[in-house]
Amino acid sequence: MELCIMSKSIQIDRAIGNYLRVLRATKNLSQENLADELKLSVAAYSNLERGKTEFTIGRIMQIARIFKIDWKELIDAAIQGNDQKKNPLYHLEEEVKQLREEMSAIRNSINKTTPRPYKKKK
Repeated sequence: MELCIMSKSIQIDRAIGNYLRVLRATKNLSQENLADELKLSVAAYSNLERGKTEFTIGRIMQIARIFKIDWKELIDAAIQGNDQKKNPLYHLEEEVKQLREEMSAIRNSINKTTPRPYKKKK
């Protein structure tokens, strides 16, 4: 159970980090700019964006103030980012999987109906 909780936490940290990267890019800010605002080293800030560092409530509130957004927006973005069915690539992946299964079934059908050449035994 603890592993599952930790895994979810890591996924949320990554999702918040991804959203933070998007926010930063839309404001044309560099990692250095945001690291300065958050009073972090560039390496520590980079770890936040990559989901390598756990987000605290205080850090989320600080980021929300910098971008002048509600802190809940950061959390909501993380939750939506982890909902696979809301991810447009999820539907494409499912479609590709289904097509592969159909192609495999067609190949099997062809292999069953196509006579194999007779090989002479020596």
